[in-house]
Amino acid sequence: LLKQLEQQTTEYRVMENSLPGGLYLRHKLVAKGPDEIFSAFMTLFDMALERGLEVDRRRPPFARFTDIVFQHENIHCEVYMPVVSGLLSGDVVRVEIPKAVSTVHHGDYSKVEAAYDVLQDYVDTHDLDIVDCPMEFYVFGIRDPQRKKLVTTVFFPVE
Repeated sequence: LLKQLEQQTTEYRVMENSLPGGLYLRHKLVAKGPDEIFSAFMTLFDMALERGLEVDRRRPPFARFTDIVFQHENIHCEVYMPVVSGLLSGDVVRVEIPKAVSTVHHGDYSKVEAAYDVLQDYVDTHDLDIVDCPMEFYVFGIRDPQRKKLVTTVFFPVE
């Protein structure tokens, strides 16, 4: 987390990493735009509380985009809220990504597509295969209504 926060706004440094296994409360949606995705996290938080699930505040929430092409509207996605424990079911799932490449975008969400371009170039240059849908981890600033201070880690699962 500290490495991600230290990265400069205009510089995209690609990191090879993984996502350790953990439990997440999941919700699928087709969002009209990014604001609807961010609102879905608040809904998931409320759902977790209603179901007696403790939210794991050590891990950030994330969105998984089931359409590989970056879009600004009609976004097919799943949003995930980390939970400490729960019974596996249709909406409580275990997520683990053994290998991935990622980079961090600071600031205005409308410009996050540049991070996707950097990762795609890295994947192509290093002859990696993307094996699952892109993901975005919202590390900081999700409650900022203008999303100007957002810190977003863009994550490509690779092989």
